[in-house]
Amino acid sequence: MSDHHSEPALRAARASSLRRELRMLCRGRGVYASDLTARLGPLLKEHLGNARGDHGSRARLIAMLTPQIEALPQDLALVARVALGLHEGTRQRFLRDRLDWLAGRMARDARTVRRRLDESLDLLAETIEHGPATAPPPHGAPRTGARPRCLSGAAHRPPRRH
Repeated sequence: MSDHHSEPALRAARASSLRRELRMLCRGRGVYASDLTARLGPLLKEHLGNARGDHGSRARLIAMLTPQIEALPQDLALVARVALGLHEGTRQRFLRDRLDWLAGRMARDARTVRRRLDESLDLLAETIEHGPATAPPPHGAPRTGARPRCLSGAAHRPPRRH
């Protein structure tokens, strides 16, 4: 008999472990590290399936990460791309150099960029593990299955005669 109360804790633990794996992946050249296969943790390997060899692993990793990163808020997606070495302008050897480049581009302190990195990796791990969160519809937008306001009966009733 499984304890359904432990499932959220297990999911949180997996997301936390995946975040640590992503953080390790950011070091050095990120996804372009020469020892990429050795640097992939068990959860990343699980999400990649049977990736053999650095080139195959790299291509599959990039293909897996790209849409997940794009599901993040724009500012956090940029931080994640830079940290992982996926941004075209940031192929520096060290994570610190990439983050310093981003801090200059964003006109922010390097510590602020590092905090955003932590936030982006938390969300990226959750997105990879559980899928992207669905945002509520914008204010005023019809909900799924609901009729738009302009088509409601009140909007199309004939005027009352007094």
